Amino acid sequence: MTWNPSFLTEVVTGAEGSRQIPEVRGKPTGEAVKSHNITIFIRICAIIFAYSDQLLGIAVKDFGPMDFRLNWPDLPPDFSFLALGETGSGAGSQLVLAEKIRKEGAAAAFAVLAGNASGPDGSWIHRAYGRDILAATGPDDWRDGLAAFRRQFCEGATAAQPHMYFHLDTPHARLVFVDTGRRGRLGEEQFRWLERVSQAPKAKVMILGRPIYANGNYDHNLAGVDRLIRDHHYCLVIAGGVRNFQCYRITALSAGRQRVIWHVVNGGAGAGLDRTDRIPPTPQMALPTEVPLAEGKDFGCYPTREQSAALFPSLLPNWTMDRNQPPLYKSFLRVGVTRSGLRVELFAVEDFGPQWVEAPPHREWLIPYPVVAQARRHSRLRMEQDA
Repeated sequence: MTWNPSFLTEVVTGAEGSRQIPEVRGKPTGEAVKSHNITIFIRICAIIFAYSDQLLGIAVKDFGPMDFRLNWPDLPPDFSFLALGETGSGAGSQLVLAEKIRKEGAAAAFAVLAGNASGPDGSWIHRAYGRDILAATGPDDWRDGLAAFRRQFCEGATAAQPHMYFHLDTPHARLVFVDTGRRGRLGEEQFRWLERVSQAPKAKVMILGRPIYANGNYDHNLAGVDRLIRDHHYCLVIAGGVRNFQCYRITALSAGRQRVIWHVVNGGAGAGLDRTDRIPPTPQMALPTEVPLAEGKDFGCYPTREQSAALFPSLLPNWTMDRNQPPLYKSFLRVGVTRSGLRVELFAVEDFGPQWVEAPPHREWLIPYPVVAQARRHSRLRMEQDA
């Protein structure tokens, strides 16, 4: 749609060619006035909804770029957070993670949900974790126009988010939360915002509801986002959208330098399970990478392809399986943000019981900060110490 401010006047005044509000003749009754007012209210709400993107654009133009920054002044320099995706409504086997989340999240500063974070009755993760939770939107969050999402994460929460997309600055890294909408794309305003917040010479982590790399494929609708990730010191991307765990170690060439970016599909925290045995071997993956991926070193998944093949009948399409019998193959991450880099731990849970609650990380790895970002950060810290 093209923004036309006169449209508001035309609808209210009944200009030629528009749908006119019925005229109330004679002495109106109370019911007639009520109906008349309701009609006006409904149409004005429809106008605001239809032109919400344009209204946001006018606000940005008139009042300057919107930062959408979450301030957290008492966050310590070194901290950790839990990362979960596709958590579901908390029915049946999804609760197998509850005790493990409480144990591994006891020392975490907060948790993040990567897409499809809200539900009509609230996420069971709120009850299981019981502390601050931040979230990126997924397509399911848009079913009610983000009403439940706003209620749970933007209104009344201790760490209330300023918007559907926003960023959180910490001493060592910037966390960037992206709204991929209903169709897995960014609007023009959000993309310009993402360009601005990506400019900072600091290591960055992105959280979004739809993965760029998943199932051996590449989402070309998010190629512009991927370009910003490659060019602006991002070292870790965490996404939901697929109900299992996958990680891709992508070697990117940027400004004449070669560096590594980890793309993690983190959707194993509750709502069913997507098979992994249909993911092709790394040489057959359709990925636009400068350096080919090596199996094991540059790609991994949970459950493994062999575990998935044993679980899913061979002729079953790639549907989501919601089973209540072990092994359940649930998973989530804990990310440590430290002076020297990121420490990523994958926790796997296959059944109820202390064996899985006390189990060590299923996999863990260290991610150093990009060289340029690390050098500038050390320079800034030295200046602060000298001052």
